[in-house]
Amino acid sequence: MLEYFKWFWQFWKQTKLKLFFVLMVSAVSIFAKTAFPIFLKYIVDMFGTEYDKVEAHHLVLLYLFAAFFHEFISVFLPNFRAFMNLKFTVMVRNKYFTNFTKKNLHFFKKFRTGDLLTRLTDDIDGAWDRISWYSCSGVMRPIEAILILAFTLSVMFYYSVPLTFYTFIPLPFLVMILSKTEHKMVKFTMQKQKAISDCNNALESCFSGIRVIKTTLSEEDQIAKFDEILAVRVKKEKRFLKINLVIQFFSMLVNNAGIIIVIFVGSFYVVKGNITLGTLLLFIIYLQRMVEPIWTISWFYASSKQVFRYVDRLEETDIPEFDYPENTGDKKTVSDFENLRIENLSFRFDDSEKDILSNISFELKKGESLAIVGPLGSGKSTLLELIAGNLINVKGNIFINGEHLNKISHASLASIIGYIKQENVLFSESIRDNLELGDKFTEAEINKSLDTAIMTDEMKTFPKGLDTVLGQKGLSLSGGQKQRVSIARTLIRKPKLLLMDDCTAAMDANTEKTFWDNFRRNLPDTSCIIVTHRLATASHADKVLVIDDNTVKEFDTVDNLKKPGTLFMKIMTGDLDHDVLEEVSLRNKV
Repeated sequence: MLEYFKWFWQFWKQTKLKLFFVLMVSAVSIFAKTAFPIFLKYIVDMFGTEYDKVEAHHLVLLYLFAAFFHEFISVFLPNFRAFMNLKFTVMVRNKYFTNFTKKNLHFFKKFRTGDLLTRLTDDIDGAWDRISWYSCSGVMRPIEAILILAFTLSVMFYYSVPLTFYTFIPLPFLVMILSKTEHKMVKFTMQKQKAISDCNNALESCFSGIRVIKTTLSEEDQIAKFDEILAVRVKKEKRFLKINLVIQFFSMLVNNAGIIIVIFVGSFYVVKGNITLGTLLLFIIYLQRMVEPIWTISWFYASSKQVFRYVDRLEETDIPEFDYPENTGDKKTVSDFENLRIENLSFRFDDSEKDILSNISFELKKGESLAIVGPLGSGKSTLLELIAGNLINVKGNIFINGEHLNKISHASLASIIGYIKQENVLFSESIRDNLELGDKFTEAEINKSLDTAIMTDEMKTFPKGLDTVLGQKGLSLSGGQKQRVSIARTLIRKPKLLLMDDCTAAMDANTEKTFWDNFRRNLPDTSCIIVTHRLATASHADKVLVIDDNTVKEFDTVDNLKKPGTLFMKIMTGDLDHDVLEEVSLRNKV
């Protein structure tokens, strides 16, 4: 348990004064809560005896003041704790969201989007028994409960030691109940959260592919699939609720048994004259108020097991091997691109027994362009991912400006490399927001990038121009428009090395020629590596790298490779045997 409190301490130390204030207000509230039943005891004991009316009047006023003060604090304190819970929500979520953004692609292969979403939302503040609630209210309530028990037991021992001991009789039964249910509580908590993650994964996949679902009329199939996943979640939620209700029921039963014992034994003591009627009333009031603290302490034990599992789920994502290299003292920085040299590069995914790439070697200098061609599954896109530093566990060497890729900080590498992938990812914001992504660019820079990407004429068709808001993942744009916005988004940052993964495929020959003319005019010193399956695209490159069977088969200028009989021409003209293509695809599938 200590290691988990160390985890919480990183957030508690940021709000030490506020937490101390909560603790002090709680102590004052408990003092008032403990004091006013004592005034009531003396008021009751005055009945049937001669008493000073002035003294009785003062006692009643003190009782009313203590009761009013306690009620005021009872309203103020929970609201202030709720504010602190929200503050912890922000701190925890920001910490782990920031961590996620620093992870490489292997991380997002291991953890699906819906699962990460669950860990950032439901695990942190999805209900009252989550991390944010536990950070303040969760730990303050048992502290408050301990103070209540300490204050009340001190008063009870003062007035009657034997009767106080009778209140402890049910406690061993409570300990037994908690020990019997601990393992199931932890097990059911993890199962429930996994079911929630699976549910969110299904929703994310469905919404991301809504166009495909609508086009193929597969709504019913998706609904049936989601119903199955939801049924599993309902089952896990019910199992968790049942064990939780069992713990609460028996805890309350044991606690209330103490009140019954005190009423029975206390009445006997009153008849014998060992205690007064006011003392018995004091014990009954205190015991009724002790029910909640005793249950809170027992609940704290059970809920801690749940919350610690949520902490474990967050910590599971903090895997150092998935971090990008930080810009530390032993990391190099690059501000320009001079050359790229790849030597004997091989790579395979962790779950694959075969290399995706094998013994790849070539060199690219500043201002040069390179086209990469090859059949399906030959590792072309993987090669771009390796150059961009998005994949790890590489055999061989990648050098940029003479520095090994592993020795260059990721932030520095990202500042000189622009990467346009096959999948055009746009956000449901305006076109301007999609271009800027939080950075600020002048209108001239934005217009220049749109002009280079041949998007200027398209912009005139949008009623709000750059401020046109796109739908989910850019649903309001055509495939070609999304592609060109993605190109403009990359070019506006003026990369020194541009990686393009078949992103001009939707352009016709004339449009593509215009694009390359614009590109060379506006970014003359930018080196370019483009994966393509089109002869027109490859013709714009200085050299062509042909990959087949996961290794380099040809590397030469376009003019030399256009000769009949070359693998390059077979691929470009579609003469490569279909069976060979299929075999290559299946052999390299991971």
